[in-house]
Parts: sequence; structure tokens; C-alpha cells
Amino acid sequence: MAPVKRSLLGRVQLLVAMLLAASSCGGDTGSITKAGPGAHILTPRALEDTIGAFAPSRLTVEVRDESGAPVAAAKLTLDSHPDVSTPYYAPLAQFSLLGGTGVSPLAEVTDARGQLTVNARLGDRVSSGWITLDAGTLGRDSIHVTIRAGAPAALTLGPRDTALAVGASYMLSATVRDRSGDLIGGISPTLTVRRAQVAAATSGLNVRTSSTGGTFVVGAVGTVIDSVALEVVPTGTLIAFSPGSSAIATFDLDGSNYQRVLHPSFGYNNYAPRWLPQRNEIVFHSRSLAGLEVGLFTMDASNQLTVLYAPTTEADGMYPQPTRDGAWIYYAQRVGWQSAEIWRMSADGSGRMRVGPVAGYYDSYSQPTPSPDGRSVVYTQNDGGLGSGVVRLMRLDIVTGASSALGAFGTHPSWSPTASEIAYLAGNAVRIVQGDGTGDRILATYRYPFDERDGQLDWSPDGQWLVACTGYQYSGDYRLVLISRATGEVMPLPFTYTDKLCEATWKR
Repeated sequence: MAPVKRSLLGRVQLLVAMLLAASSCGGDTGSITKAGPGAHILTPRALEDTIGAFAPSRLTVEVRDESGAPVAAAKLTLDSHPDVSTPYYAPLAQFSLLGGTGVSPLAEVTDARGQLTVNARLGDRVSSGWITLDAGTLGRDSIHVTIRAGAPAALTLGPRDTALAVGASYMLSATVRDRSGDLIGGISPTLTVRRAQVAAATSGLNVRTSSTGGTFVVGAVGTVIDSVALEVVPTGTLIAFSPGSSAIATFDLDGSNYQRVLHPSFGYNNYAPRWLPQRNEIVFHSRSLAGLEVGLFTMDASNQLTVLYAPTTEADGMYPQPTRDGAWIYYAQRVGWQSAEIWRMSADGSGRMRVGPVAGYYDSYSQPTPSPDGRSVVYTQNDGGLGSGVVRLMRLDIVTGASSALGAFGTHPSWSPTASEIAYLAGNAVRIVQGDGTGDRILATYRYPFDERDGQLDWSPDGQWLVACTGYQYSGDYRLVLISRATGEVMPLPFTYTDKLCEATWKR
């Protein structure tokens, strides 16, 4: 029995000696078991975290000679290499002795234990690859590294600006990125609509509209937000010109049924289109070689162009506008250099006659707009011959031929089809004045100026909305907007930016 006891005691003594030897290493590597001969990364053996993160435990390497003894002052290099080449230079990892950003590669030497312990910070882009240890003839080692996207730092919703009809739905797109611009998948933002009476988020990224008006849809991922504009528009069809080209377009207010037409007969500077009531035709003026002519354009497959009035010397026709029943077309006829009068003709171009006052030298009476009952016409008067150059609104009684001033000053008047009031442009505002000259006030202003050159006004058939053109006439940066008669709210039609549409008219 005694020999057996001595053998067991010896084994216990040997085990204790091994444990003491292991614990004698001390420091932050005390739990690391030594490796065999060569260069080794002891811990960690793989590394995965988000961009810019420091490894949760320090990276420890060890170098031993062929006999397994630690090599002090062994020269080594720590470096990192991505799995695939990238179009940008960004180290997969950087190394430092005392913290901070670090460097890559890092050249150092081992301590008396043959070891080196450093901080490892992952790169700032999603990637994967290897951290490598190179001790020359003493050996090499590597561990795999995976860098995941970081916390959400940017959210982009799309489309940026949308027009929809009441009761329509659409689905937004959402892109989430970390602070380095890397895509983060599997995250869907929470949507909120600023004006709940206009639209609401239903499920996921879906939004459904409920009433007309402009609003913003706001998305949030934690504290990261983005928003997009949503315009909920009434039903209706418009036609509009692109002043910088010979293009015209027809479309519904939500951007559907968009058709673009080029007609070679259109000359430079096409102005003042108006849709004839109950007909698939528009009346407009167009600059020919002889001057401004008034024509009809049939909006169908034939694209038929009919000249209603061909100009003669100093006798242009411009700014035509039909009555609500389509029986007459009022227009301005130039009768001398910079002098114009209010005339009218039937819808087939016959029966042309002056209905307004005779223009004196340099007097311009223009831009006529008839009342719903056809008994009055409001027009602009520029009494340049008197030297003032003031543009004022005048009212003409068709029965008596008498004209009177409304006391309002501006351009592009447009008489409401349902009320005794006239909308017009004055400075950077759309104003409203009653047919008797009372109640003159601002209806709407906008962040972009209303174009007083090409930006005519037109009413919806129900008198609840106006369409206008905003932008900078010399840059050609035009867009169409709707204006609520009830509230003065201005809603852009985003799809009109592409063709830079202006001079819109409402189909009747």
C-alpha cells in the first residue's frame, strides 16, 4: 500500500508545480496558455464587432524558438488585410500600445516573456479580412476579422416629393446607413404624418391619403430622422407649356396620364394657353415670323393646328381667353408700336371686333379675362403714354362699353368661374379682388417668386383652386403649384420640375 501512496503524492505535487508555473506569468496574460514554437496570436482567435469598435479584449501575441522557449526582443509586425480590394483606403484594423486610434501596420518587439499585448481598433467601413502577425523566420499567424455596420446615423426616405389623389396609397423606400455610409439592412423606420387629416401611415412604409393638402411624412430610426413632402391634390387635368421649348404636356394633377407633345408649327415663346370649354382644343398665341398670332391646337391624335388670327404689321394678337360657354374668345390686339386694345372673336375666328377703349400712344390694354356671365371683362392697363408705367386692373362693361378702375395693380388677372372675384399677380404674391374693386388682399405667397411674365393664373372649374407658375424666368427654372382658394395654401406639383412647365390651364 505504501508505494501506491507515494506515487499518488508525487502526481499531486507535479500538478501543483505546473499550476504555479502557469500562474507565475502574472499581468493581463496570466490566463493565456503558452503556445508551441513559432509566432502565435494567443487571444482572441477571431474578432467580430461594429465599425470603429475596440476589441473587447486586448490582442496578445507570443514568439517562441524551436525549443519552445520565449524569444525576448523578437521583431514582429502586426498588419491587417481585407478579403477583397476596396475602392477606398481604410485599414481593416489599427494597433496601439496605450490606446487611441493606432497605426497599421505596427512594428514592435516582444517583452521578456516573448509576448506583446496591444489594443486593436476595427476600421470604419464594413468589411472582413485578416489580422496578421509576422515575426520573420520565427513564424507567422493570422486571425479572421469581421466588421459589421455601426449604429444608424443617417436615414433617407424616398421619393422626396410626391403628388397623390385623395384616397390613394403609396409605399416609401427607406435607406439606413451608419456614420461611415455603410448600408444597414433589416431596419424599418417608424413613419408619422405631420397633418393627420391629410394622410396617415398604415403599415410598414405605406401611407394612405384622406384629404387635399400638403404635408410631410417623417421617418425615424431611434434619434435619426428624415422627411419627405406629400401633396394630396384634387382631381383634374391640366395642360401646360414649357416656355424654353416647343413642348406641351397634358397630365392629371397627381402626375398620371402624362403625355408630352412636340409640334413643329409652334414658334418661339408660346404663351397664354387656355382650354376651350367642352372641347378638346386649346387657344393660345404663338410667335411666327410675322408676329404673334392666335391659334387653336386640337389635343388629339391629329395634333391639328388652326390659325384663327394671322397678324399684319403692328397688329399682333395675344393673350386669348375664351368665355365660360366657349362662344367668344377675348384677346389683346396690338394696333401700333407698344399699343394694344381689347378685342374679341368667335371660336372659329370670325366676327373680330374691338370691345374696349381705343388705345392712345404707348397705351397697352391686355390680358382680358371675362366674367362667368360674359357681361364684363377685366383687363390690364399700362398707361405708358402718360409716363407713369403703372399696370392697373380695369373692368369693362360689355353692354355699355364703359371702363372703370378696380383700384388694384398687377398682371395676369383671372376671373373665378363661380364668384365675382378676380385673382391676379402682384409682386411675389397672388392677390384676390372682388369684381367691384373691394376686398383686395393677398391670397398666397411662396418661397419662390410667382412668374409675372409667363406665369398666368387659371381657376379650377369649381373655383376652389388656382394653378400658377413659380420660378425664375431668366433661368427657366419653372414649376407649377396649386393654390387653395379657401386657405391660400400653396402645393407644388413635383413632376412638373422635369419639363420646367409653366403657363398652365385647367381642362373644362
